Amino acid sequence: MYNGLMSVKKDVEAFYIYQEPFRNKTFFEKKAKEAGLDHIFLIPQKISFGKRLYVFLKRKIYRIIKQIRLKYEGVDYAYSSIVNVFSLDSSKNQYIQFINACIKKYNIDVVQMEMCSCLPFVLALPANVKKIFVHHEIKFVVDELKLQTLGVTPYRHAVAEMSKIQEIGLLNKCDAIITLSDIDKKKLEQEGVEVPIYSSVAVVNTENNIRNSYKSSNILSFVGPSTHSPNYIGIKWFLENCWNDLLEKDPSYTLRIIGDWSEDKRNEILQKYKNVEFLGFVPNLADALNNTIMIVPITVGSGIRMKILEASSLGIPFVSTTVGAEGLPFESGKDCFLSNTPEAFVESILKLKDKSLRENFAQKANTIVKEKYSMEALRKNRLEIYDKVLGLK
Repeated sequence: MYNGLMSVKKDVEAFYIYQEPFRNKTFFEKKAKEAGLDHIFLIPQKISFGKRLYVFLKRKIYRIIKQIRLKYEGVDYAYSSIVNVFSLDSSKNQYIQFINACIKKYNIDVVQMEMCSCLPFVLALPANVKKIFVHHEIKFVVDELKLQTLGVTPYRHAVAEMSKIQEIGLLNKCDAIITLSDIDKKKLEQEGVEVPIYSSVAVVNTENNIRNSYKSSNILSFVGPSTHSPNYIGIKWFLENCWNDLLEKDPSYTLRIIGDWSEDKRNEILQKYKNVEFLGFVPNLADALNNTIMIVPITVGSGIRMKILEASSLGIPFVSTTVGAEGLPFESGKDCFLSNTPEAFVESILKLKDKSLRENFAQKANTIVKEKYSMEALRKNRLEIYDKVLGLK
């Protein structure tokens, strides 16, 4: 999202509207300044401390009740949360009014929404503005993959279908959809999305020099927070099916998990598996990834994995599933390894003990990222989309 704004910040007048966070109210402004969003107007919805505390405590209490019900009532929370993703409960009323007031005050022409939780806002926005939704990850695709991974029950199937109907219906209320790959564009078209869909690109910092020294082959890295369920499902799959087998073949391997993970999930993994380290949120991702091999054992997902682009921009070789690398122009055996079975995944990691192979993969992947995922390519792409939506020539 930062890069999407960065690419066009000198071409358009952009306003970033958001709700003030609960804790550090100036955190977002500081991060935006560090990221170079100096041309973007940041407009936070000011929320009183009492209201923010109420929302914070409400969420905490809900999670506690959720855990109690899961334990004693056998409630299937694997799918019950899907229904609420596209809800417009009354707690969002003031935020919607704030957004609409900003649209009127600043004469905004286009409202760009990102992430599924914002998609229902399309129903509450003024009729005279164009509405674009940037689809980072198609939810019904993720749900279908979850069904394959967690198992199908009549309830789970019904909830997933209900969510899919809502998602497609809301997308058709927009004036345009932006996907991050041609694959996602085709999936939406096949499932009945009738409004114009434009395939865009995602970019990372391609100015970084290759950081990997290629000295080590026994440090694996994974990037992603546990709050995003595909990350948790992917790491569980890798640990349950690959990790012990890999350590039996070579006990020197270490797995570093980068990103915010809840204490209960960290403890769950650390108690069952050895040679696993949690680094938490790191101030410099390049330093944390240096001299590692990235694994992307994603079995559930849509969109594209930015972590692969980040690794490739830094010259970090990677092993992924085909789902993890979907929508990206990498070829197994040429610039990476794509493996879908535990045996193949382990074997791919072991093959990267070869220093020359690691270096070859990393340099080829780095070249692809620099050629196809530049900021200028994103700028031209997004401006063309905005012109088409607004009917400009």
